[in-house]
Amino acid sequence: MKLTKRKILLAIILLLLVIVISVAGRWGYRRYFSAAIEPSRIEYPERGLDLSSHNGKINFKAIKEAGYSFVILKASEGTSFIDKSFRDNIILAREAGLKVGVYHFFRFDCDGRLQANHFLNTIRGYEFDFPLVLDIEESGNPSGHDREDIIKSIQDALEHVQLHDYNVMIYTNKSGYRKLIESNFPDYKLWICSFSDPPGPDKWYLWQYTHRGSVPGVKGPVDINILNTDSN
Repeated sequence: MKLTKRKILLAIILLLLVIVISVAGRWGYRRYFSAAIEPSRIEYPERGLDLSSHNGKINFKAIKEAGYSFVILKASEGTSFIDKSFRDNIILAREAGLKVGVYHFFRFDCDGRLQANHFLNTIRGYEFDFPLVLDIEESGNPSGHDREDIIKSIQDALEHVQLHDYNVMIYTNKSGYRKLIESNFPDYKLWICSFSDPPGPDKWYLWQYTHRGSVPGVKGPVDINILNTDSN
């Protein structure tokens, strides 16, 4: 029996779908079920968590007692969103004796200067132990925005924050680092998300090495970070 062109095309499409699902499945398994790396505690003794309202009610004293020294808390996103747990988390983290930093999730579809202004208004009146963080990543952002427009918007945000006498750090993953940060903002402190050891870029200030940590005081998986005490 001769196969029609339509049947051949459908067979090819089905084969491609099987291949895509298989590859995606293996990638997902490796990311979420394979053993997480555990960087040397001798080389990197100082560790902390990044947290937001998504982590629910947090026992910061338990975090401190478990040997973690800092937390970086979500403050804001875009031009109007404020994390609902932000202010309570700052107070409780300070009371527990933890060092505190804050981050703003950067939106590709919002003006960079307006985002910086919203971030600054949100954190006004507080003091922090780390540079303010712009969280720059494609995940959670709409697609289709021009790369050069995104870079310009990031630049506007960074400059506006610095005008108010704050130091700034950039958070991103390895993909975002290569696409947006590496050749455009090499002089800023880097907080890199990487599940390989070593993490990739040679110069980093913080390294987020897992999204699946288990830490007393936090229900469910949590991000764990390392502070590079040798970073300037």
